[in-house]
Amino acid sequence: YRALHGDWKRAWQDWQYRDSRQTLLSRFSQWPEWSGQSIPGKTLLVLGEHGIGDQIMFSRWLEKARTAGSPERVVFVTQPQLQRWHFGTGESLMLTANDEKIPAFDFWIGLESLPLVTGIAEPFPVGAARDVSGAKRVGICWHGNPRVSVDRKRSTRFSMWLPLLETPGLSFLSLQYGECPHPGMEPLGLIDIADTAQ
Repeated sequence: YRALHGDWKRAWQDWQYRDSRQTLLSRFSQWPEWSGQSIPGKTLLVLGEHGIGDQIMFSRWLEKARTAGSPERVVFVTQPQLQRWHFGTGESLMLTANDEKIPAFDFWIGLESLPLVTGIAEPFPVGAARDVSGAKRVGICWHGNPRVSVDRKRSTRFSMWLPLLETPGLSFLSLQYGECPHPGMEPLGLIDIADTAQ
């Protein structure tokens, strides 16, 4: 409700009570949770939460965390499918998949707490927008992970897209892993989600 009305700071304060953070508080109780203070020379562990889309969306705050805390290193624990995703530049950012090989660290934080603790509460654009007014190729992703409880709210039947495929002057690409159900579409042969950013 508060986010819908632009009250971002209080919306992120409310979001601190999310289930995923409560789980992290229990798992990492023996280490201090980072609260936005300067931590030069220290290693900050940032723990990805929820699905791939959420982690990509919230990753824009990783650079803000490096600026706010000035840690020597940020270790971002993400999903294996995002290992090749471009999360920023610099030797101070390290990626690791899930809980594999987490190095020693000094502070931890859940990824979705970064808007609150960095003080950059309002969402901001990442990079320059691309002019797509003359685009002739359209990528389609019509469903998410069916094992996720909210998938019924975001996924569609492919049949709903069929009228769009008849649009003259456009070619269509399937952005689904291993799925290309229409002969008029081009499969991308995706390895992981990083390929969809090309």
